[in-house]
Amino acid sequence: PPPPPQTPRETPQQPTKPDHRRQASGPLYTGAVVPEAPARKVRNPKVVKQGLEAAFRKRQNLKLRDGRDHLVATVRRVLDEPLDSSDQLRQLYREASESLAAVGLSLGASEAWADRLYIPDRKGVLLFEEEELDAVEMAQARLEMMYSVDAWTGQLDGRLSSVQMLLSSPDADPQADPHKPSLLCAAGSSSEDVLKRALKRLEEDVPYHAALFHDETSLRTLKTIESLGLPNDLRSLGSQLIAALVALLPLITGTLESMAAAAAAQRIKAMRTAAASKLLSTAERARRAAELLRGEGADAAQAVGAAGAEILRVAQALQEHVPQPRAAGDSDEEYF
Repeated sequence: PPPPPQTPRETPQQPTKPDHRRQASGPLYTGAVVPEAPARKVRNPKVVKQGLEAAFRKRQNLKLRDGRDHLVATVRRVLDEPLDSSDQLRQLYREASESLAAVGLSLGASEAWADRLYIPDRKGVLLFEEEELDAVEMAQARLEMMYSVDAWTGQLDGRLSSVQMLLSSPDADPQADPHKPSLLCAAGSSSEDVLKRALKRLEEDVPYHAALFHDETSLRTLKTIESLGLPNDLRSLGSQLIAALVALLPLITGTLESMAAAAAAQRIKAMRTAAASKLLSTAERARRAAELLRGEGADAAQAVGAAGAEILRVAQALQEHVPQPRAAGDSDEEYF
């Protein structure tokens, strides 16, 4: 007879032991979430191939390791040192930027400072901790704004000094009318030289002021500077510059009038005509330069209107000495 079919062998079930572990239930565990480890900010250090650049970077890493404590102290100083004036800010910026540049951290570099300082050793331990890298990142952003304050303050101050030099006269009579500008504002300067310098200041300084205080990019930078609480005199210097440029308008019109009178006094007609023709082109240049100030406030617009009227009057007087196109057959008897 055939053998009986084989049935699978049943394994005896083991008795289950009661679970005495504390269950994650109850009011203390309602909606409980396992806390996650703090995520590291992604850093993007520059990848350098083997060679001269890699060797230089390695030497620089050694310098960073040796000056680590000084670098961290400089960063903390940039972030925490109280600043009460623009002069203190500029002094701190120059000292800190010079110290950081000595270890290879220069503003305007292609690699962010926090990425550059992301330096792990062979065991993966970072030379600078994450909190220090975050502080370096904030210090770089702060120093960039401090650079703008330092650079723009120097530029505004230099332009303002140039205008004030034109407005001041070392030989001015103390009894003279203080509201009447001096035509000769520097020893040995001719009226023509003073006029050229004054027009140059208008043609260069008004567009500079507009680019600094009316351009959207510059305005965003100014707002960032103010939001960081960085002390500065930028807006004050800008207002002083415009006021000084407006004060140049009477100097320009007065110099034009003086030169027009000198041209009309020429006894030789040819010389009189040449001087008047040259001065007419200068008067047109002065009118265009003065118009640049029209958009700088009501006071400036009013001064531009008054200066334009004076320039027009001088130009009309000069037109009398400029010959009209000659008709055929005219003689040269009136040369003298």
